[in-house]
Amino acid sequence: NIFPGKLIGFDSKNDIAVLKINVNRTFNRLEFANSDNVKIGEKVIAIGNPGGLGFTVTEGIVSQVNRVLFPGTIGLIQTDVAINPGNSGGSLINTEGKVIGITRLKIKNFESIGFATPSNFVMLTAEELIENQ
Repeated sequence: NIFPGKLIGFDSKNDIAVLKINVNRTFNRLEFANSDNVKIGEKVIAIGNPGGLGFTVTEGIVSQVNRVLFPGTIGLIQTDVAINPGNSGGSLINTEGKVIGITRLKIKNFESIGFATPSNFVMLTAEELIENQ
């Protein structure tokens, strides 16, 4: 389904946007976990829409936490979960079914080296963007 929406705000440096959809309907939602509790070796899944093929789930583990890739950005969760074009922006979910991060990117020409923005930073940034609208 496609729903009309509005951009509330964005943080281009950390690749986060808040959108509001305008629809008279209730949706199921996922809860956010405290990303400070993420452990190396923890099992995770990523959901997304790689290549426009439709809903996809991939499984892996957390490879590292607080990995800084770009100067001036926050530390990311590194994972071996497949993150392909179309997966970025999807949820990285722990075994409790809670979001620990939002998938962001993978390193070109490498397999199984992907990154997600930690949920604590996503929640904080989203709150700030909503307050400043």
